Amino acid sequence: ITNQDGEKEPRFRFDAFYDTSQKRWNAAQKAANVGHAAIIPHGRNIGIVVDKPGQITQVFGEGRTTVSSVKGSFSATADRAKAIEITYNDGQNDFKNTVMTVRSPNYNTDHASDNTSQMTLFGVKRRSQAYREAITALATNERQLQFIELSADIDAIVAEYGDIVGYNHTVSRIGIASGRIRAATETTVRLDKAVTMVDGKDYEIYITLSDDTVVKRQVVTKAGTVDTITVSVPFDEVPQTFDT
Repeated sequence: ITNQDGEKEPRFRFDAFYDTSQKRWNAAQKAANVGHAAIIPHGRNIGIVVDKPGQITQVFGEGRTTVSSVKGSFSATADRAKAIEITYNDGQNDFKNTVMTVRSPNYNTDHASDNTSQMTLFGVKRRSQAYREAITALATNERQLQFIELSADIDAIVAEYGDIVGYNHTVSRIGIASGRIRAATETTVRLDKAVTMVDGKDYEIYITLSDDTVVKRQVVTKAGTVDTITVSVPFDEVPQTFDT
């Protein structure tokens, strides 16, 4: 990426020496954390999961969650940090502990109490990388406001650790509805319940096929309450009855 000086540099780089005795697994995990990654054992093999943009691999709706297991909560306004105090070992300052404070653009406009969070970075010596970590932490504090807990049977879980998943539930009004398909063609889908669409709004549908592939299509908006919808792009593989 391009840094503040207009130079190209790696987004993440691990710069550290281990000067204490520790297990190799713990040492490797510390290095992976710098790149927003996690090391996951798969039997005798080892995999790497990286936090990055991607595609939804599974949608958890009412048909895939245990009854009455869904819980939701919101982070309080007072808990959302408006400033981050970063401590890192600056390579241009003889690797001494250096403190840098980064404030949100809303720092002076919000009337909430000053709730500065502290973060210590291991293996980061570049000021530019420390700054990016602070910006990411601030964005997470300000935008990751809702948390969902749910339970599902093991047979209903396809996603693995680190995958991006979707959530849909009528009680919490995230999504209009979830259920199963009664019938479908290349361009239409008949749902097991009626949905109401409003003029001027855009709608999408996520369908999980029998092989666990998730397909997303834009819906042609038709104002009113209907149980059959039309998609703007034909399906490559027509969904089957009872697909979620």
